[in-house]
Amino acid sequence: LKAYGLGQKAYFTGDMRDALGQYRQALDLDPNFATARIAVAMIHLNAGENSLALKDLQSVLERRDRLISRDALYADARLAVLVDPRSGLEKLKLVANLYPEFFPVQGAYAYYAWTQMRYAEAMEAAKRNATANNPHAAAGIELVAILYLANEQYYDAEREFSAARQAGFSRNDFIASFA
Repeated sequence: LKAYGLGQKAYFTGDMRDALGQYRQALDLDPNFATARIAVAMIHLNAGENSLALKDLQSVLERRDRLISRDALYADARLAVLVDPRSGLEKLKLVANLYPEFFPVQGAYAYYAWTQMRYAEAMEAAKRNATANNPHAAAGIELVAILYLANEQYYDAEREFSAARQAGFSRNDFIASFA
C-alpha cells in the first residue's frame, strides 16, 4: 500500500512519471491490485494512450471482485468514455451524483463535460472536486482554472492557477501563460 500511496501523492501533484513508477511497483507486489491498475489506466488516459488505458480497464473489470462497488462503477464509466464519449459522460455523471465525495469521478466528469462543451456542468463538477475536503484538491483547482480560461474569465483563471500552484500542483504541460 505504501507504493500506491506514494503514487497517489505524485499523481495528484502532477508528477505522472513518479506516479506511474509507484503504481507499477504496487502492481509488482500484488498483480491483482485493481485500484492501482485503475490508476495506471488514468495515467495512460492523461497521456493520450487510450489503447493502453482500455487494456488496463478491461483487465480490472475482469476481476470486479477485487473492487468496491464505487470503484467498479468508476472503472465502467471510464471505459465507457473510451468506447462512446457521450454515453460515457452520462455514466460519469451518474457515478458523480451517487458519490459526490469521490473526487476522481468529479474531476473526470468535469473534464469530459468540458470536452463536450457542457461548460456549466463541467464547472460545477470541477468546483466539487476542488473543495477543501479533497486531500488532493490541487488538480481540481487546476481544472477550475482551465475552465475559467476556456470561458475567457482571465482574472479568475489566473487566481486559480496561482492557487493550484500554492496547493502543490506542478504539472505544466498544458498551462497557458499570461502575457
